[in-house]
Amino acid sequence: MAMATRRKILVIALDGATWDLLTPWMEVGKLPCLKRLCDEGATAALQSTIPPITPVAWSTFMTSKNSGHTGIFDFFRPLRSQYTDLVPVVSPPRRNPTLWGILSQRGYRVGVINMPMTYPAEPVNGFLISGVPALAQPDIAYPTEILAELQAHGWDLTRNAAVVESSYKRYLEYLSELVATRLEATKYLLAAKEWDAFFIHFLETDQVQHTYWRFLGDKTADGAPHPLSHAMLQIFQQVDRGIADLVEMCGIDTDLVILSDHGMGPTSGHVYLNNWLLQEGFIKWRSSVATTLRRWGYAIGLNPAALYRLMPSSLLRRFTLGDLRAGLAGISTEHVGRKQSRLRLFANRLLRLPLLSFADVDWSRTIAYATGPTQTGFIYINLKGREPQGIITPGEEYKQIRNAIRRRLSQMKNPITGDLMVDQVYFGEELYSGSYMPEAPDIIVTYRDGKFDSKHGSIFWSTSLVEPVKNANAAHRALGILLMWSPVGSIAHCHISTAHLRDLAPTLLYLMDEAIPGDMEGHVLLDGFTDAYQSDNKPRQQDALAPAPSTPPRDESGLDPEEQEIILGHLRDLGYLD
Repeated sequence: MAMATRRKILVIALDGATWDLLTPWMEVGKLPCLKRLCDEGATAALQSTIPPITPVAWSTFMTSKNSGHTGIFDFFRPLRSQYTDLVPVVSPPRRNPTLWGILSQRGYRVGVINMPMTYPAEPVNGFLISGVPALAQPDIAYPTEILAELQAHGWDLTRNAAVVESSYKRYLEYLSELVATRLEATKYLLAAKEWDAFFIHFLETDQVQHTYWRFLGDKTADGAPHPLSHAMLQIFQQVDRGIADLVEMCGIDTDLVILSDHGMGPTSGHVYLNNWLLQEGFIKWRSSVATTLRRWGYAIGLNPAALYRLMPSSLLRRFTLGDLRAGLAGISTEHVGRKQSRLRLFANRLLRLPLLSFADVDWSRTIAYATGPTQTGFIYINLKGREPQGIITPGEEYKQIRNAIRRRLSQMKNPITGDLMVDQVYFGEELYSGSYMPEAPDIIVTYRDGKFDSKHGSIFWSTSLVEPVKNANAAHRALGILLMWSPVGSIAHCHISTAHLRDLAPTLLYLMDEAIPGDMEGHVLLDGFTDAYQSDNKPRQQDALAPAPSTPPRDESGLDPEEQEIILGHLRDLGYLD
């Protein structure tokens, strides 16, 4: 049981935060609280997961396990009945104890506010309100009564940044409203509830970068700063002031950890890995008349990317390539019971009629195909017994195909610059291990400069491997932020040279003088602690915790068809699929 004399921890998650923005702002006095904490605490460039995206990263943070154990490789899980059918995932299976679950079992009082991948809310010794992706249902919170308690004060923590607003100005106001609401609710909960460990997540820091990075440094026609050029700073300054309030409120008995799940940076292009697979002969087209006509149209410039380039600059200023293709390169969702009017179904099919898609692929002759999130390409081999029309035999043929694709990918060049594009090519087993390895991609591709974006979809958007993006938003980067600070000197003033998201759960347990489960994959970041603290507190390990017996089967999402469609809608709004 937790002792009354235990120190408390406050964990603040700033989704997508990057030192690339924060450090220059701190140096000129724009973020005084973060600057002071950095000057007094331990900092690190925090290595994210592969891929560096919300579901994978936060699942690893809360469990200290890789995707092969959590079953979370993306926001979606492929269904093997069709090549493009996907279902959303909302949380790791309960067989993986979370950090707040472990603390609850050991008698600590915990508070968890809007951490991603926590829906439905698990019972904890305290309270938990789920973050994205989540449904506005009673099981979004535990206990459910806490929602009404907060709403009585005017705070609705079921709202999130996955909302399409009427204008850039209005969306920025909305993000600011969400930050203010969460800060006020947090202050109330910190004061009104008993707690030993408190976790709070801000998705707004991620979304403001995705949406407003394009305006960074922009000028108006008369040379004045663009009205939205300081949008990102505005949100981070609001958060900075909130952190200062929380630190003062918590006092000297609370240690602080601030982190992000990944970094962020500008997008220079969309990469279409399936086009490379076509060029290399791994994907084959059908020989139908309709497919031939669509291919001819693409070749002469009747494709979405070419039409995008013809748009007037006034419209390009409003849209990125990803914005425009939304609704065209959509994931098929009929398999989750998507309800649409006959007129809308007809309109969508008519709009997509001239576009090449996976429906034009001859799967009986196709060796491999690609999908994947920001920063990363996922390649799946068209494997017999797994894919609907698999042709590659498991075993030696499978190995030869993967090796051939890896060799050729290492020579893949950006057609715009002539530079080699690929940083690393991994086989699934080189990155992941665990019971969910059958769901892992066969090949994972990472790119050299980190400026390429890709999204799920069954449409072939372009005939090119890389399509340049004008007025680009931000895409994820592999390095996030870590800041640890203590008012009593247990945290050293230093820079930690190597830190990974999987290290945070063991480190936080160590900070609370708790034993670390033996199956956690991360390590305690001892370099961040003073010599005096380390001499009095040795890391302790315990046997791995037994898995919970109520793990849902992996062929189900745990959501009914209508709920799946709602979640897919949230993910579209967040930019994770087109």
